[in-house]
Amino acid sequence: MQPCDIPAFTGSTNADLVVYTERLIASLRMCNADKSALREWAQ
Repeated sequence: MQPCDIPAFTGSTNADLVVYTERLIASLRMCNADKSALREWAQ
């Protein structure tokens, strides 16, 4: 299982922060899906 990536913040505006937040949420969702698949496999 691969570690979950943490996107780097490279912006400088509030709009950049919104985009970064969306990237963080996407990363968390992928990580959760990875863990869910592992739980299903273990059962």
